[in-house]
Amino acid sequence: HRHVIQFLLNRSFDSRMIVFPRIWDRRGIGLSRHLPGGGGGKASIPLGEMVKKMNAISSVVPTRTTMPILSTVLLSATDGDMRFSATDLDISVTSRVSGTVEEAGSIAAPARKLAEIVKSLSGEQVKIDVVDEKLTIKCGKSRFVVNGRKAEDFPKLPQQESKASIK
Repeated sequence: HRHVIQFLLNRSFDSRMIVFPRIWDRRGIGLSRHLPGGGGGKASIPLGEMVKKMNAISSVVPTRTTMPILSTVLLSATDGDMRFSATDLDISVTSRVSGTVEEAGSIAAPARKLAEIVKSLSGEQVKIDVVDEKLTIKCGKSRFVVNGRKAEDFPKLPQQESKASIK
């Protein structure tokens, strides 16, 4: 163990490297994906829009809850847009961002962690990729990997027909 620690202490790290711990729920289950057709979800959206949407969505996510899935945001990529959804079971918010979707897919990712990551990004386009149990976020020279949960675990949201939009 001493040699491994010494090796790590002697390594030089890039100052942009930020390491986030793995996030597990109380049952010890890591986050996973749900992707239609069994492929990986891939999308690209403008950073400015994602920052706005994550700020709005974060206000609905409860800070403490007995249901860990409520502390996540549901990311769904379908037909040219990305949807961000959050709920505390009393209030639900869903927001859409237009972008490029290469492969449809969805994942529930930790909302607070995702909001922190998005605020720290610099660049124009955010590339989101879901592979196995991981959500990869790339923007400029930054790259983050966050564990997620199955989209099926996220509570079903009521369907409403949108007649007005708030910008």
